[in-house]
Amino acid sequence: LRGTDGFAELPHRLDRITSGILMAATSPEALRWHNRAIQERQWRKFYLTKLAVDPGVSLRSLQGAHKAYLKTPRGSRVTQVVRSGGKPSFLDVLRICPCVQRGPVDPKGRQVCEAMIELHTGRYHQIRAMLSHLGAPVLGDTLYDPPEEGHREHRQSTKRRQPREPTIDPVLVHAMLQFPPAPLGPSPGAGAPEESTSGTFTSSTLDCDGSTAMTVVSVPEEILAAQFSPATCSALQCLKTSLNSSPPI
Repeated sequence: LRGTDGFAELPHRLDRITSGILMAATSPEALRWHNRAIQERQWRKFYLTKLAVDPGVSLRSLQGAHKAYLKTPRGSRVTQVVRSGGKPSFLDVLRICPCVQRGPVDPKGRQVCEAMIELHTGRYHQIRAMLSHLGAPVLGDTLYDPPEEGHREHRQSTKRRQPREPTIDPVLVHAMLQFPPAPLGPSPGAGAPEESTSGTFTSSTLDCDGSTAMTVVSVPEEILAAQFSPATCSALQCLKTSLNSSPPI
């Protein structure tokens, strides 16, 4: 993926448990372009995931816009939701529904759901920390949902024992990205390979639509279908169609 001068840099990152789309800029000009676009919030990032919903937490309360203040203590790998002193963080749960197909079963017996999320700010472990705080951690994410039973706030304690090896591979996929393409040089390399526990997707395997104004890339439906229901995959494709037909922000 490196350009003719050997340049290749990432304007963004994915968590270790996250798979999906990763952008690579193959020129310094493209890197500056994408960094500026991210700062100006011109990127729109959409994720698919599976959640384990705590008893008493309604799906209606999870759907919609959410705001939290996040803080990662120095030396910790756990992001906390705090009342003050944190960075304002935003995400929307666009769709959430119970899993109706055979799949992973939560060891604690909670309802397993599929969710589509739009991430507006890119804080460290934002989706994982915020959904855990809301009572719907990513299924199999032992960092924010440790195997031992405990109160919800205990998940975010930095003093608890190290989590054991997960029995379920977490499913968190950066499934779709809308962005303004860099006007200079060759393609910025949307969909560079990303090493993760869940899979890799390269530029040759991505679905790409767009114009000179905005480009939309997504993980192909046949790949997502191995992890998500037809209804969830169809909802993502409908959203993609809507993005392609909408004027740029």
